[in-house]
Amino acid sequence: MADKIYPMQHGFVKGRSTITQLLDTVHRMVRTIDHGEQTDVAFLDFSKAFDSVSHAHLISKLDQSGIKGPLLHWFISYLGNRLQRVVIDGKSSNWLPVTSGVPQGSLLGPALFVLFINDMPSALSHSSTLALFADDAKCFRTIRSYADCALLQDEIDKLVDWSNNWKLAFNVDKCSLCTVTRKRSPIICNYRMGEKALSRVRAQRDLGVLMSDTASFNDHIQAQMRD
Repeated sequence: MADKIYPMQHGFVKGRSTITQLLDTVHRMVRTIDHGEQTDVAFLDFSKAFDSVSHAHLISKLDQSGIKGPLLHWFISYLGNRLQRVVIDGKSSNWLPVTSGVPQGSLLGPALFVLFINDMPSALSHSSTLALFADDAKCFRTIRSYADCALLQDEIDKLVDWSNNWKLAFNVDKCSLCTVTRKRSPIICNYRMGEKALSRVRAQRDLGVLMSDTASFNDHIQAQMRD
């Protein structure tokens, strides 16, 4: 099964980690910078990712990935017949069926989530790169012209369509766009996710590392030198 996992999914996969993902993505961006070009990076954030996975959609994806027969029925049994209620000050709500969410605190929870979003990269069609670490995602592309901006916008639209189809929504307010380049006059494009404009930032923390455009990095170094 491991050989079927998207190669740029570095979360909960043997031999991969935050370090391997960062080395891969940073290498690609630095190579673009060395060629005097720019990379536009859309940082994507899912809304309550692990809790929002639809059980019906997950079972469908497990079946499509080749998990069938008794094993598939085991997963159906594992996810089904779960109930939940809320208790506050000794008073409780009615029991309701749990129809979404991968069981957290279990060994299977992260693996099931990785399998659920494994086909997410197939939504892309313009050779942009989608890097994943579990529910942390970023889509980036080398920008040489406004035509490339249009292609990246189309990729973002396709990812939004994917999230709508599989009922795993993005938290647009936490998504952002950063342009990484040394160019004095980069190509600036305003991107959207659905009806909302994607907020543009000069720096974004990514897997514990602060990723920034070159200008804001230089500003940070100069400020440290003044101090």
